[in-house]
Amino acid sequence: MKKLLVLYLALIMALTAGCTSQKADNKPLIGITSTYSSSARQAPDRQDFTRRDPNALRRNLTRPDAPRRDAPRPDLTRPDTPRRETPPRDPNSPPRASTRVGFSYVHAVLESGGIPIVLPTVSDEQSIRRYVDALDGLVIIGGNDIPPEAYGQEKHETTRLMPQQRYDFESKLIPAWLDSGKPILGVCLGMQFVNVAAGGTLIQDIPSMVQTDIKHSGGSYHPVRIDPDSHLALRVGGIGAEVYSSHHQAVKDVAPGFKVVAHSADGVIEAMERTDGGWGLCVQWHPEAMSNVEHRKAVYGALIEACKNQK
Repeated sequence: MKKLLVLYLALIMALTAGCTSQKADNKPLIGITSTYSSSARQAPDRQDFTRRDPNALRRNLTRPDAPRRDAPRPDLTRPDTPRRETPPRDPNSPPRASTRVGFSYVHAVLESGGIPIVLPTVSDEQSIRRYVDALDGLVIIGGNDIPPEAYGQEKHETTRLMPQQRYDFESKLIPAWLDSGKPILGVCLGMQFVNVAAGGTLIQDIPSMVQTDIKHSGGSYHPVRIDPDSHLALRVGGIGAEVYSSHHQAVKDVAPGFKVVAHSADGVIEAMERTDGGWGLCVQWHPEAMSNVEHRKAVYGALIEACKNQK
């Protein structure tokens, strides 16, 4: 009897594992681009004493054995003070760089039903080809500005260029992805990069080039009007939305194969959709950073749904 019970439990566990695996396999793999930093040095996290006990820091500084503020500091310039020698860098060691992405992008993909895969900025053709072949969908994230020569303009004084490593990567990845016809979501800079990669241009600085009272930069909310005939309006359930914005550039001339589907009141283009070759949505705001869960899921869920429909 015990043997039968053990076999039965083993069978149930195997079937459950199979079902779980099958459900996981139905979730699309979503690539998320990343920012590149040439230095991996990061400031250490500061301990928050006051969160645990508001008097802890005060007690530490007032106990008898605590060092006094007026105590003499060691003279680090004395000849007998040992110096720390920095060892020479091995030319064969890997680069001191980092790949970073805001976790809000990862969370938005997860909560909408996708499996997030963060993509480091590697620009060799074979890696890019494997990304395009293996992934179901792609999110192009925000960041610093695209080199203006990429769309035939001279650099404006306010333009802050993205690292060359990231530009080299995404300027190859985006055209290859668009050619594949797989679903793509561009967010903030991601919208601008998709537009430039497809042949469009940008406004390099909204404050100095657009007559507007709307604050687009610095992490602020403002309303946008959405085309009622657009896929975006269907997803968000209306022709208006209050969106979280943090950008100083915007789309100027829309690339072939895309159409504008949202504006702010000052005429700045806020969203566009792909009209040929596959599903594509680009938004100038940051839905993943918004507290409105329905809006987050509407935008990122549209990408996930498009991926599932294409399988």
